[in-house]
Amino acid sequence: IQMHGINLQGLKNSTHLISVELDHRKHRIKLLGSEDALEVAVKDIEDITKTLLKAIQNNMPSSDPECGVCLSVVSESNLYRLESCGHPYCRECVKLHLDSVLSTKDFPLRCCHKGCEMLWTWSDINNMKNFGFCTLQTLINASVSCYVAKNPDKAKYCITPDCQMVYKVCTEGGSRFVCLLCQAVICSRCHVEYHTGQSCAVYERKKQIDEHGLQEWLDRDRLNRDLCPKCYVLIEKHGGCLHMHCTKCNIHICWLCKAIFESSNECYAHMLENHGTFM
Repeated sequence: IQMHGINLQGLKNSTHLISVELDHRKHRIKLLGSEDALEVAVKDIEDITKTLLKAIQNNMPSSDPECGVCLSVVSESNLYRLESCGHPYCRECVKLHLDSVLSTKDFPLRCCHKGCEMLWTWSDINNMKNFGFCTLQTLINASVSCYVAKNPDKAKYCITPDCQMVYKVCTEGGSRFVCLLCQAVICSRCHVEYHTGQSCAVYERKKQIDEHGLQEWLDRDRLNRDLCPKCYVLIEKHGGCLHMHCTKCNIHICWLCKAIFESSNECYAHMLENHGTFM
């Protein structure tokens, strides 16, 4: 793993295999490729195995290994080595390291020996579960929370308090999301309750109007008061024809159907063709 990467991508690339699958749980490697590629890969693996065995025999320490966290000597009965790099820990310290990552959500899990950044493997996770150091659900919840915190433009938690459902942030297409856990209907683009028939911008502007007590003002004269259909600024019509000009965004509006145009001529042509009147 140190030589070819945690998924053995380096072995695949160097031997021109079609695929390499590493089963951490069963400690098996599945190789797929041509006969020549398989021969080269098997020899590579055998050479690595011989080199590792020789290194272990030549460098076997006379005393117990030291924990990379507390730097204390670790007895064989209390020793845990990470699968990816083989660095030793006492079980208490590897649990403390795991607890710290779960608490701070500082993923991914890495070896904390000085100068080593190797990632934990699935075997390490499974071992921690078997030792009773964590549950798989606790680890999943913490890692998902870390992902959401680091990728707010990609994923969000459901807006219902304490709901653990995560949804994908909408960047295009339909934004209606129904939470499978609490059945809340959410706009996955602006992250509020889904606003049927309204764009996010219109909904937000109307929300601001409500908060400032302006909705009542609008409702008192809906015939002559509305929002600009482009920039959503408040507009009030005082007599005159159906053509309105928004001075904020410089757009021209047909007050009857709220169609928008770049010029007054286009607006008047639209009113004549579609409504038969300017008034």
